[in-house]
Amino acid sequence: MNVRAFIPYAVWSLPAGWTVLIFLLLTRKVHRYVPGWLPPWADKPAHMLLFGSLAIFTYVAFRHGSSLKMMRATAFSFLYAASYGAVMEWYQYYIPWRSADWADVIANTVGAAVVFVVYFFDEAFLRTRPA
Repeated sequence: MNVRAFIPYAVWSLPAGWTVLIFLLLTRKVHRYVPGWLPPWADKPAHMLLFGSLAIFTYVAFRHGSSLKMMRATAFSFLYAASYGAVMEWYQYYIPWRSADWADVIANTVGAAVVFVVYFFDEAFLRTRPA
């Protein structure tokens, strides 16, 4: 059995799992987990980290689990993470114990934009595959 044949499929488990984890984190009650001394903007770095990681994991999956070129993989990864961030904020509007916030949508999008930094690093230093 050739294990290497499964790598293009297995590489998608990380962004898929991370997508589910984000959903679980952003739909549960959090007021008992957040310390009261944190400023109101303190959740923005967490949003950037969650959706930036999602964009990077998706980029890696596109690069190693599909035949997309680097720039398309970058664009699709950004669009997926930013769109998912916007959809999650819209969904939170309908959850009684959560609230939707435009600042969170912006933080999600800024976090997803980190994939462009990864693209330029990949292009300049790693050159894993020709673009």
